[in-house]
Amino acid sequence: MRSHMNHRSLHRSLTAAAVLAAAALLVGCAAGPFSGLVGDAAPVADTPVVDAPAAETPAGQAPAGEAPAAESPVDAADGAHTATLVLDGQSFTFSPTTCMSGDEDVLVSGPGVDDGSQEPAFLDIDFVRVDLGWDGEVRIDLGTDQPMSTTERFYSIRVGGDDDHSVGQVAFDDVAELRVDGIVREGGEAELGEGTLEVTCS
Repeated sequence: MRSHMNHRSLHRSLTAAAVLAAAALLVGCAAGPFSGLVGDAAPVADTPVVDAPAAETPAGQAPAGEAPAAESPVDAADGAHTATLVLDGQSFTFSPTTCMSGDEDVLVSGPGVDDGSQEPAFLDIDFVRVDLGWDGEVRIDLGTDQPMSTTERFYSIRVGGDDDHSVGQVAFDDVAELRVDGIVREGGEAELGEGTLEVTCS
């Protein structure tokens, strides 16, 4: 009788142990093989990388990182200032590089050319206000288009002396116009007749 009871107790113990082992196995499977490791994280899904669209550069502006192109200065030879002298049978065209026509003085100078022979010439006008009139000279050096290179051949119109002359000025906005009518002399002596000089400073 005692032997039979011991056999039943042993059978119950083995059955309980088997149940506990099965339960532990089920819990371990549910948790996963790495669930007990510190710092383990679930895998992160790959995120596609999308390049941002390049910013459009406004018209007339340099792209980022590039210096803007320097603007070209206005060249007087391109028509910013103009001057012409017309006399009997001859005319000159000039592109002044200095062009100032004010209430107290007039200073105009620059290279030019004889329209007929294409000989270079240089224009120099220097007037100052005296009382109610002007005093000074229009001088055209012949055979050169450089400043400070006075030649023996030149034309001139004297303003403020005994020669008949007239000086007219018109100014509007940023443009000043000058007109000089007078006797043109060669070498400061021989008369060539009347001439008209017109200047536009802009």
